[in-house]
Amino acid sequence: MVAAMLAAGMIAMGIAAGQRGDAGGEGEASSVAATAEGPGEAASLWDRFIGGGQGAAVSTDNPGDNGNGDSASNALPETVEDLRQLQQRTRAVVEQAMPATVGLRIGSAQGSGVIVSADGLVLTAGHVSGSPGRRATVILHDGTRLEGETLGRNHGMDSGMIQITADPPEGDEFPYVPLGRSNAVEPGGWCVALGHPGGYERGREPVVRLGRVVRSTRRVIWSDCTLVGGDSGGPLFNLEGEVIGIHSRISMSTSGNFHVPIDTYHDTWDRLAEGEAWGLGSGEPRAFLGVAGEDHQRGCLVTRVLPNTAAAEAGLREGDIITRWEGRRIRGIDALIEAIRESSPGDRIEIRYLRDGERATVRLELGSFGSGD
Repeated sequence: MVAAMLAAGMIAMGIAAGQRGDAGGEGEASSVAATAEGPGEAASLWDRFIGGGQGAAVSTDNPGDNGNGDSASNALPETVEDLRQLQQRTRAVVEQAMPATVGLRIGSAQGSGVIVSADGLVLTAGHVSGSPGRRATVILHDGTRLEGETLGRNHGMDSGMIQITADPPEGDEFPYVPLGRSNAVEPGGWCVALGHPGGYERGREPVVRLGRVVRSTRRVIWSDCTLVGGDSGGPLFNLEGEVIGIHSRISMSTSGNFHVPIDTYHDTWDRLAEGEAWGLGSGEPRAFLGVAGEDHQRGCLVTRVLPNTAAAEAGLREGDIITRWEGRRIRGIDALIEAIRESSPGDRIEIRYLRDGERATVRLELGSFGSGD
């Protein structure tokens, strides 16, 4: 279960692979185990992001109101009763989600997935499913193994789809879970992650982790539900039992866990179902800054500036500490990578940074990596 960490100083940020790695996967993606960096970072993330957003409304049959007008979807427990209600909601989600959460074997790679239709359609991470038309083994929570086939893959968002080709072991349909909408996900919302850390183990059901959303954008959901190798492709649920994300990548910190927003599956459903592959690995260009860096208590410390890149032309230097991207606070290398991923080639970006303790600002035009089809 232990995997090699990619050194941040060796990676040119803006190439999407970055320092992080994937939360499991196949031969073409590194499997990276999360390691704690101490309580300071996690505490600062928690302090910054909790309580800021409203989660989805709690169903009327179990309102979970804590007396302060907040729902159990985003409220911090203040009493024993609050904790009991949170426990009940989590148990209800897990009972519904467990039968639909699956292990995956594709070639020599392992990962996770979730069944989202009665006829056995499975959502997973793109780096787990790999190329369309591959043979897949789908492992149900009770160990039953079924044949499947990989469908489409969006390299850019790391989304993938698999179809179970065998009949359901019992009854006329597979157990499945409903899909939510990730555009309703906001910081502070409670979430539940399931998957197979380290890959499927005989006799062990999918492992459950409860956490909260740290940040959510149209390209990524960041949670503090700790993921490790083998979890990739597993589901992230809200407390209504709806899938809001699919596990994708992790960082060196246990608080850095990234999920593909479920809305990208909604938006590209037909392309995935028809077995199309597109995105970064297909030659589409993406934004490129041209620096390597590492976490710093003030932001992201630049450890290298590549020549003939947007960063070099703008005058960024080794030793600069990037603190803000278009006004958004940069809290380490992962935050900078995500900011780059959310941008497009040619975007003009304002970057604030520290140099020898002095504040400075530069506006630059992002370059591109990869070429169009």
